Amino acid sequence: MPTSTSDRFYLDLLRAYVDSADDAIFVLCDELKFLFCNRVMERWVGEPESALTQHNQRVSITRFFKDSADAGRFLSHFTKTLHEAATNRFECRLEPPRGLPRWVEFSLNKVGLEAGQMVIGVARDITKHKEAETSLLKLSSAIEQTADSVVITDTKGVIEYVNPAFENTTGFSQEEALGKTPALVKSGRHDRAFYDALWSTILRGEVFRAIFVNRRKDGALYHEEKTITPLRDGNGRITHFVSTGKDITERMKDQERLDYLAYYDALTGLPNRNLLHDRLGHALDHARRQEKRTAILLLNIDNFNSINNSLGHDVGDRLLKAVAARLRASVREENTVARMGGDEFAVLLEDAGHADNAARTAHQLVGDLAKPFLAGEHEIFISVSVGIAIAPADGNDADSLWKNADTAMHRVKEHGHNAYRFYSADMTTKIRERLTLRTQLSRALEREEFRLYYQPILDLRSERIVGVEALIRWQHPDRGIIAPDEFMSVLEESGLIVRAGEWVLRAVCEQLQQWSGLLREPVRVAVNISGRQFADPGFLDKVGCMHCLLKGRGRCAGVMEFEITESVLMNTDLATIKILKALRENGIRLTIDDFGTGYSSLAYLTRFRVDAVKIDRSFVQDMIANRDAAALVEVIITMAHVLNLTVIAEGVETSEQVMLLRNLGCDMMQGYVFSPPLPADEMTGFLEEGRDRLNRVSSSD
Repeated sequence: MPTSTSDRFYLDLLRAYVDSADDAIFVLCDELKFLFCNRVMERWVGEPESALTQHNQRVSITRFFKDSADAGRFLSHFTKTLHEAATNRFECRLEPPRGLPRWVEFSLNKVGLEAGQMVIGVARDITKHKEAETSLLKLSSAIEQTADSVVITDTKGVIEYVNPAFENTTGFSQEEALGKTPALVKSGRHDRAFYDALWSTILRGEVFRAIFVNRRKDGALYHEEKTITPLRDGNGRITHFVSTGKDITERMKDQERLDYLAYYDALTGLPNRNLLHDRLGHALDHARRQEKRTAILLLNIDNFNSINNSLGHDVGDRLLKAVAARLRASVREENTVARMGGDEFAVLLEDAGHADNAARTAHQLVGDLAKPFLAGEHEIFISVSVGIAIAPADGNDADSLWKNADTAMHRVKEHGHNAYRFYSADMTTKIRERLTLRTQLSRALEREEFRLYYQPILDLRSERIVGVEALIRWQHPDRGIIAPDEFMSVLEESGLIVRAGEWVLRAVCEQLQQWSGLLREPVRVAVNISGRQFADPGFLDKVGCMHCLLKGRGRCAGVMEFEITESVLMNTDLATIKILKALRENGIRLTIDDFGTGYSSLAYLTRFRVDAVKIDRSFVQDMIANRDAAALVEVIITMAHVLNLTVIAEGVETSEQVMLLRNLGCDMMQGYVFSPPLPADEMTGFLEEGRDRLNRVSSSD
């Protein structure tokens, strides 16, 4: 206890100094109990000094260690302090019941007084330091274990640190990298401007991001998605650069494959529609600035589906690749050859010059592609239809030019294939007319404006009517009867032919039922069936239902027989074969219509069983004045008879044609020389009284 005013003054001064300290200060007896503590310690443990140092109820400091390991560590160092004169420093986590947990650095010193052995302790709060240390440890561990390469350099680019991922990615060890610069993995794929931009960015204190093409130790290239970040000290000065990089080589390869598929045709390797469209747009922009012409040539292989169907898709693919190779060889390198899809190709002439240049190119392509192709064991001859559109006359944008070239190409197909044609404005007008006609035809089907006319088929030997052909007509509300030449192609192109064909079958079935009560003898009715009808999944069911209906009507006045084109026979897919077989099993006769204008191959006649061939009217009309045409008709008749097929000549208009057909051995005929197509009511009377009319016609001439 102080014995004087002076002593009290110094004690108060000491207390004030201890209480003003930033650290906790305390005194413990040899039993670990508090003898003294300052205000910082009071605040930490949440209890006043008086409660901690109360006589006979002093509190042990171990009460404020929640973890037994921390309590044991403090006790160990406390005991050591009592036995040694040296200062003991150590760290523990203080967790008082009424205070906040914190990390503390303790410093213990022994003091020997008359009252006994004591330990003076100073405790410093190092919680933030420990948290920073823990965070730094986590960061260090993360950098060491991350899959991304991490490189730290000084401000001159000298490498001071690389993580294991860098070693794995580049093949260079840490020892090989330290002290070097990132040029260690430089590939030479980036120019000086790239690195100038890099350094100017990071020296300004900004982050630089880019995809680098680097080189591994073994020489292999790899793509790295890299971010370079400047590191600053407390004063804001740049002291280091940290680079993080992800190896994206596989991702880039995948992207390259996707880009290739997006812009190149997988089968032929040619640019596809997307890439050509982009190049066409750029070419048009350039042409506008330079006041030049750009041309697009659109090519379509004629009757390519027949090749696929008869020889198989594998042969078809080989042919497409061969066509692509020949197109590339035929066109100058600065122009673009592309595959639009299917059997359609395009050629972009960026500097077309005069229209004659486009014409010469198209003429050359038609000629080059007419030469035979070898696809495996097959020698194949093809022809192409080419449409040409030239900017700016035929359009100032890619879509317009493309559309007009397509219009010109389809016009070639309408007029016989194997040629080229330039676009003209009247083509667009005709297309609009065809679109209008398509709408009108759809309405005509809904309003049942179609009618059936019938043209007799006569036996040239007996001079009797042996059947009729059903021919569709359009009873237009304003224009009256319209012949099929004006609308049949639109029915085919639009797919409306399926609905129209179904109506024809139903109408013929109803007509045969009517004739069953009027005519003494049965009548055969020939119905034209299009390829689109064969492709209709419900075609066979519709035919079967109508055929059964006819058979169930008691005395049948006749039967239907179908006229099909050679292209249908060329389609050898399983569905077509099934339909042809089913028709034969149901007793429906099959005739090949317009024979001689298609492929005229004996293979197709022997592969499928048919009953008759119908010689196209173009040969019949020319055979009197043209010996070659007459010879061809004779060959067809002879060939058909060898195969036990009936021969029918259509479009017979004169008695001279009748006599020549008889002399050549033709079996049957139809044409205006005997009768034009007639509506059903007139045909009914004609069937009743007109069977000897052929004899009268031929004898009158």
